[in-house]
Amino acid sequence: APGSGHPLVILKDLEIMIGQMAHEIPHVFSFYFPDFQPSGKLNDASLVGPEGQIALTGPNMIGLLNGLFSLAKYGLSSCWGGFGFTNLGCYDALGTQQNAGRLQFVPTNGSNSTQVVQELSTLLTSGRLDPARREILEGVYEEELLNTGSPEVALMLAQQLIATTPEFHTRGSHTPLSGNNRETSSPPSASNS
Repeated sequence: APGSGHPLVILKDLEIMIGQMAHEIPHVFSFYFPDFQPSGKLNDASLVGPEGQIALTGPNMIGLLNGLFSLAKYGLSSCWGGFGFTNLGCYDALGTQQNAGRLQFVPTNGSNSTQVVQELSTLLTSGRLDPARREILEGVYEEELLNTGSPEVALMLAQQLIATTPEFHTRGSHTPLSGNNRETSSPPSASNS
């Protein structure tokens, strides 16, 4: 929800922080060329990967996580790599300092970790959160609730952690968290041979 004195949500330098920003398209053909072939196995197999054109660099990935963590903790501000412009004090984890907006989600029952994580999973991953990751988040929520006595702080930590899951960042399938090594597959063959 927008903060007082900030009728519009304005994001700061996302094209620098995470590699792309709405309405900051580098050319008329969007962010990606449809025939872009990243180097490596995709190129060897004559496959295209347009989304690979965005520089998924370490700094861009860290910038995204810093911005998401700051949003959950401080609201929309520039605190600790946040996506906002305001920075009138980055000391209050519950976000009573000036910001341009806050996340407004309030769980149905803040004392029930299973229910809180289920609601977050529904909202942030369309209910696709892996059972093993769900269990980890429930444990972290319970521990934080026990240590701080604050459902708000426990929720903030759970929101930050769910933003690190593959289910949050993708819409398709993902590899379940099993502890097993990935299967070794043979290199792809070129489709034009």
